[in-house]
Amino acid sequence: MFYEVLKKYGFENAHITDLVKTRGKVISRMSKDEIELNWLIFNKELKLLNPKLLVSVGNDVYNTLKDRISNIRVDKITHYAYRWKSQSTVKAKLEADLGRIRQIIGR
Repeated sequence: MFYEVLKKYGFENAHITDLVKTRGKVISRMSKDEIELNWLIFNKELKLLNPKLLVSVGNDVYNTLKDRISNIRVDKITHYAYRWKSQSTVKAKLEADLGRIRQIIGR
């Protein structure tokens, strides 16, 4: 469902991140050392891609990016593993998020 919605809104080639670059845990369950390791890898991506907009998957990643990045616009979309909601609810929220971001970037 996640990739289907990304494609529908023209984000199939966008750089959307959950900030996790190593195998294991989600960001909310990482130690500070694990976050720093992932952050080093993510910074290498940023230097290669030089994006004008970062789209985070979920609130934890969004808050981390907002705390650490000031020179790139940061926005967020609903995490596709929003477990306590139905898939149709998550899909509707994701579509609303992507529609909002599309308006912001003029697509």
